[in-house]
Amino acid sequence: MAKAKDKAGPKKKPRALVTRGAGFVGSHLCERLLAEGYGVVCMDNLITGSFENVAPFLAHEAAFEYIDHDLSTYIDVPGELDEVYHFASPASPADFGRIPIEILKTGSLGTHNSLELALAKGARFSSPPPRRSTATRSCTRSARTTGAT
Repeated sequence: MAKAKDKAGPKKKPRALVTRGAGFVGSHLCERLLAEGYGVVCMDNLITGSFENVAPFLAHEAAFEYIDHDLSTYIDVPGELDEVYHFASPASPADFGRIPIEILKTGSLGTHNSLELALAKGARFSSPPPRRSTATRSCTRSARTTGAT
């Protein structure tokens, strides 16, 4: 007896957006997703990431796209998206004094815009849990010792 042909055709390749994809963690996630057969859209404005982290993917991976974009503004990614990995929140204490406003905007507006994109595309959203920073701990400690609330 002959097997019935799959009417759905070949399985489509999943496509994922990785915000801050040119950072250390994001670039490794891009690499992993590519190895698993995903199409990957890397979005980063290189404020803390490095283009060198993703340049090899552009040179050798047809399924890899790079978009230079500030996540605190509206995000549009043409085409379908199945997953959004939101890693765009600089967490290095060295950056807190250098780019504090950008960190706050990325953490709030960037998250909002990434969630809106995932909702519009019907994509699954994933973000690492927030880290309690050294700056937050020292501010909390100062508030307690000075009596501020």
